[in-house]
Amino acid sequence: MRLSIISELLKKPNVAFEKISQNPQYFKLAVVIFSISVFISSFQQISRLFFHSSQDVDALNIAYMIIGFGGIILSHILMIVIIFYVGKIVKGNTNFKQVFSVLSFCLIPIMMGAIIIVSGNLFLPYLMAESTDDLSPSYALDFAGSPIVLLQIVILPFGIWSLILYIKAIKITDNFSTLQAVILVIFTIILIQLISMLYSLGTSIPLQLLS
Repeated sequence: MRLSIISELLKKPNVAFEKISQNPQYFKLAVVIFSISVFISSFQQISRLFFHSSQDVDALNIAYMIIGFGGIILSHILMIVIIFYVGKIVKGNTNFKQVFSVLSFCLIPIMMGAIIIVSGNLFLPYLMAESTDDLSPSYALDFAGSPIVLLQIVILPFGIWSLILYIKAIKITDNFSTLQAVILVIFTIILIQLISMLYSLGTSIPLQLLS
């Protein structure tokens, strides 16, 4: 059964990526995984709206969050496109379906982390309402132990896990060395951050004019 590849990915990622890259049938499953990641990302933004609406945030900030959803989808797409074109230029890999399939499976840890964020955003308002009733004299200690900070710490390993999978996937699809794969991932992340900054700047200016 093709779904068993997900279990194998968690246990033996190198073996799983070899199978995914060599079998075009996994492309449909990769499309499903990518679509689910987009859905979870959108639900994550909805949960953020739920959380911040309980904190009396104005409409402008809510608009920024909605636009942020577009940035999340853009980053998913850019990650795959950039890695594909760099691999095509350096190693001549022209099989986009292969690259898309392998890299889409790398989103699974991020999806797990996003589910934690969604759960946290839905329940944090109730936890914070209780925790802010009695603040200690040390605000720094209160902040460090706050549910928001703890939530970010909890999801950090999922992001690192996903980056490791990206490196393994690039090594297999593009026949890169570990160093080349690491450099490509770092380059892609930096480029996505720059594009995201331009995206945020381009969308924030009209909102500021309308406010």
